[in-house]
Amino acid sequence: MKISYDELRHHRILAAIRDAFIPPDQLKYLGEIDGEHTYLVDNKHEVKLSEIIGFDEVLEDDTESESI
Repeated sequence: MKISYDELRHHRILAAIRDAFIPPDQLKYLGEIDGEHTYLVDNKHEVKLSEIIGFDEVLEDDTESESI
């Protein structure tokens, strides 16, 4: 069974929420609203999947980099 690119992006976001233990007040899946996967960001912004340009996980340890 093939899934669409958007469905794959949705599943990647759900996996990141689950695996990285992202707190629901930072990122929460609200379900399908008006036929599109919708998320609550920062407990105040409803964002549809089509509005998400990029989604990368940033680890706290990555915030400090070594100088060369």
